[in-house]
Amino acid sequence: MMFAAATAAAFLSSVASASASPVEGAGGASSTSAMRGMPSIKGLLDKNNLPTTGQDWISLGDKSAFGLEYQPNDFDDEDPATARRLRAIRDRALLSWGTKDYSNQFIDGGETYYDEYSQAWRLLGFYIDCDSPYEREGDCDGGGGGGNDNDEGENCPRYLLWAAYIDLDYQGEGIGEYQFFDRHTGKWDTSSCISENGRCAKYDCHLSESNFKLLGLFKEPNYHEWMEQLYKHEGVCVWTKDEYELMQYNREAWPCGCTRASQTDANGNYVYYDMKPLPEGRMTFGLYTDASCSAEYSGDLDPIEVVENEQYNNNNNNNNNNNNNDRDRHGNVSELAEQLESWNDAFDIFKKCQPCKAYDLSNDGSVNYNQDDHHEDDDGNSFACHDDAGYNSVNQCMKFRTHTKMFGATFRDAALASAQGTITEIKFLGFTLGRGGFGRSGKFLASVDFSTGELGISRKSTTWFVVSLITCAVLLVGFFVSRKAEKRAEESSAREPLVSK
Repeated sequence: MMFAAATAAAFLSSVASASASPVEGAGGASSTSAMRGMPSIKGLLDKNNLPTTGQDWISLGDKSAFGLEYQPNDFDDEDPATARRLRAIRDRALLSWGTKDYSNQFIDGGETYYDEYSQAWRLLGFYIDCDSPYEREGDCDGGGGGGNDNDEGENCPRYLLWAAYIDLDYQGEGIGEYQFFDRHTGKWDTSSCISENGRCAKYDCHLSESNFKLLGLFKEPNYHEWMEQLYKHEGVCVWTKDEYELMQYNREAWPCGCTRASQTDANGNYVYYDMKPLPEGRMTFGLYTDASCSAEYSGDLDPIEVVENEQYNNNNNNNNNNNNNDRDRHGNVSELAEQLESWNDAFDIFKKCQPCKAYDLSNDGSVNYNQDDHHEDDDGNSFACHDDAGYNSVNQCMKFRTHTKMFGATFRDAALASAQGTITEIKFLGFTLGRGGFGRSGKFLASVDFSTGELGISRKSTTWFVVSLITCAVLLVGFFVSRKAEKRAEESSAREPLVSK
């Protein structure tokens, strides 16, 4: 089971969570966020406006997730035996959280209920939280350029937000029950549907009408560490070779927390840099005027040039101190800057529904597959992912739990991310949060200027509009030509006598 059933029960049974910051009516950003120009979510999180199970609200205590409350679910829609099992797991786990740290709850529990092949996940995007109750949680254990040397004020860490799902109709035949969207052809690929029961369900938890059910949301403050785990396991089997090299080499070129640059603005004040979350889960470099990286700089300095200069100076210092070339260790900001669109396009793949169980659609169990560098020890299992860490079809969600911080995200976190306009759309608890993302065609409906962060019309939408306009024009011209021909025929017919002489 990927999630303890208690996690699903707590989140899906109408979670209402207060952050560590002061809030009113069980919701809203604190005055600290408001003072920093962050969007407010006041009034959005209200118990009275949430769906209800009809049960009393239960608090998990101050020590377990900073005031988390939940309504228990009696699982009345399950068969009696399953319902009893889920209630027992829920009570055993949830009711013990009063003496535990909520962030340490395991994603891969011992009481297995859901088969790992029925578990799915997707990336929603990034957001900034200046009211985070955790201290120095964004430190980059997994690498990262620059350095989190912010001792001048409170930090505003960048969180990565992702969602987990379950297919309750899974019938036990692994990846063979599913079809995947082929981003190269723009069509659903059914080649993996090899189950004996004939089931060929779409892996589409990113769509609102999907059969997958939401299990919970999770946030990750150390996105460098998260990327490291994703890239070397599921990433290497999903991306092309060129995409993998781009992503793996340059992932450490991103800033590690809010860092003061050596450059100053027109008034002689130091500027700061950090990763800047963009709409629909994209990312770029950002410049800021404060040591928390919450007030965005609007002057003439170019963020990418500033970060490039900082990396160049850091590399020179490392070379002088260590007498060796350390430039490759942290990736290359210049190369990443030139390929920001390619970086984000590759990262977008994980905003589509992905199995927790790592997979490789190019592995059909044939002899030719073994010729690939990453799959020399293939055992012939169809669609098995043999990753760069030596694992065979590892559970990626388990790797997130055991090798990243992976805190449970509350409704407040999702609402804050939505208010900032930087996550893809997700619907739950009667709300629609976020904006955009993948549509039915498998393509984003909007594009982002990676320098300004502004959301525009995507190339796909522009092409569709132009083609539609041309088609309408052709149809209109055809209509007028047809009508003109009909009129001529009518006039010709009217000139002829009804009775021949």
